[in-house]
Amino acid sequence: MAEQGEAVRQFDLLLEVDRVLQASCYSSLRNVCYGLSNGRLVLEGTVPSYFMKQVAQTLVATVSDEHLIENQIVVDRPRSRAPHRIRELAFASASA
Repeated sequence: MAEQGEAVRQFDLLLEVDRVLQASCYSSLRNVCYGLSNGRLVLEGTVPSYFMKQVAQTLVATVSDEHLIENQIVVDRPRSRAPHRIRELAFASASA
């Protein structure tokens, strides 16, 4: 019976994690995966910035102060053309 009560608490915790991530105004956080492993809340997925990674962790931390958060979210910044364009302009003006 105690195991069933613990399973219900874990399920409720995961529902709350889902609620805070889905309610976020940042759409990239809606794709973050989460689960429980060895008593830790584990976050996984990909976000476009370190700021988003931290926001995900901060939101999930509001759900439970009993569980450590293991943030395994990967930051995958979109490739920017700006640095290449800046180098092209700098090279063009130097050779002119």
